Amino acid sequence: MDLPPSRRVILHTDVNSAYANMERVFNPKLRDKPVCILSNNDGCIVALTKDAKALGIKRGTPYFKVRDLCEKHGVAVLSSNYELYDAMSSRFHKIVAGFGPVHEAYSIDEAFLDLTGVETESFTELGRALKARLWKWIGLPVCVGIAPTKTLAKLCDHFAKTYPVYGGVVNWFDLSPERRKKALSITPIGEVWGIGRKTEEKLLREGIENVWQFSQTDVFTLRRRYGVVLERTFREIQGVSCLPVESVPKPKEQILRSRSFSHATNDRSVLLSSVSTHMTEVARQLRREKAEAKKAGVFFLTSPFKENEPWHAAEPVTELTLPTSDTMRLAEVACRLVEAHWRPGFRYCKAGAFVTDLIPEGSCSVTGSLFDLPDEERDATRRRLMECLDDLTRRFGKSVWKIGSSGLADGWQMKRDRLTPAYLTRWTDIMTVS
Repeated sequence: MDLPPSRRVILHTDVNSAYANMERVFNPKLRDKPVCILSNNDGCIVALTKDAKALGIKRGTPYFKVRDLCEKHGVAVLSSNYELYDAMSSRFHKIVAGFGPVHEAYSIDEAFLDLTGVETESFTELGRALKARLWKWIGLPVCVGIAPTKTLAKLCDHFAKTYPVYGGVVNWFDLSPERRKKALSITPIGEVWGIGRKTEEKLLREGIENVWQFSQTDVFTLRRRYGVVLERTFREIQGVSCLPVESVPKPKEQILRSRSFSHATNDRSVLLSSVSTHMTEVARQLRREKAEAKKAGVFFLTSPFKENEPWHAAEPVTELTLPTSDTMRLAEVACRLVEAHWRPGFRYCKAGAFVTDLIPEGSCSVTGSLFDLPDEERDATRRRLMECLDDLTRRFGKSVWKIGSSGLADGWQMKRDRLTPAYLTRWTDIMTVS
């Protein structure tokens, strides 16, 4: 379809049942079986395939409630393999980015492309080519939506998933006005990107049940009752682009890592080992973001559901002498905070580490006397050390090195009894074909 030269064209794509289908890539036996992925500590269903949903299994359901159902129907139930999903996500985004000049990695399995100005005979065919390449190169099934705004593109992706007749690609520009109205009329208002549960409930009380009704609402009334955010969503539905495709991610305000323990513990060494490991990941993420932190903190807590046990939660945070992304310095701070706030006799079930007040790497100007200045030579050596450690991690995986405090105790790691191999990031897990 010919478009006006100034017309924006936005493509949205995401992986169908991402975690489950990433597992299927490396285990063909799973392709004809329903698959469920469990949350941390193998607790709840966090991802599942369509054939698993057809059995009545719902996302968020505790696994023990559907265990018998899964066993009866031969459902493959797997632990979350974050290392594998991250590696597959990287490949997914690299392929998508090759189809347009401006690429936004919106989430681990979701991306936008700004195709405005791209010369092509058919944007629909371009979407089909993207879908085919992702399947051929990395074995991931996706759907594609194309529209003049990000919100409409996501809606078109939803149509592509819902109605197989489109072959997994829906182009808003190809739909007649009658087809557009029908599609919006049968789509619940809660499917609109940016409309949360509370807003959905308010709109339903006002009789706005579907997207078409929402699109016919008076914009000034919407703004008065709900603010400019919902007005922006309204205008996006009308085809007025209000949200840019952001190729450069917004700077993070905080980086946090945490995990629940496989079982509660009152061992201080377990807490120290846990927060050290988490802070190692936080520091690595800081360096990937080319940022430094001005504050660092930890948290740990007991279970609020154990009525017969005392409850305690701590979340100490401290301002750093100088902004840093140095693993050793941040881990040292984390351990000091645990030592100062840990209480004997309490059984902790979760711990984490975080940094806040992030600034660009090297942007801090140090003031004070000559004697207050850091040893530049020493700091340069530490930076080179961090670069070396990051290079080792990229080449050989996260387990190739760790700081001493991370190995003080075991037993805090997540329960992942159904974990599949890493396949792509660990030499011992690389598949061999005989």
